[in-house]
Amino acid sequence: MTRVELEQLARRVETEEPSEELAAAVWRAAGRAVHFSTVYGHFFAGTNSDQPITDPLRSLDAAEALVPDGWFTADVYQFGSTPIGALHWRCYLSREETEHVKGTSTTEPRARTAAALRARAMEAGDD
Repeated sequence: MTRVELEQLARRVETEEPSEELAAAVWRAAGRAVHFSTVYGHFFAGTNSDQPITDPLRSLDAAEALVPDGWFTADVYQFGSTPIGALHWRCYLSREETEHVKGTSTTEPRARTAAALRARAMEAGDD
């Protein structure tokens, strides 16, 4: 994917409700094989229908698996409030103290996933 496409996907992760389709798009952006089974009506990892995809929009472990090599979590925190008490999460990833990206969303896994996609966008260059 190009830098622009990865940034657009990161923005979707931050703003859209989690869905299996969005999770599959994230895994594809990370270069993982994902397919939809018309028999089961779900997305699966690889080419067999025996391993459902792990949702990086809901799982911290799956979100962390998307972080490219050489990047590390510099900071993760909750901030803000609304009249109903909702908070947001922000995740900063860094590489070599000079490059930083962030993701912001209503859950920590979504913030981490968005940041990981932006790190991948930086590595994609100006395609």
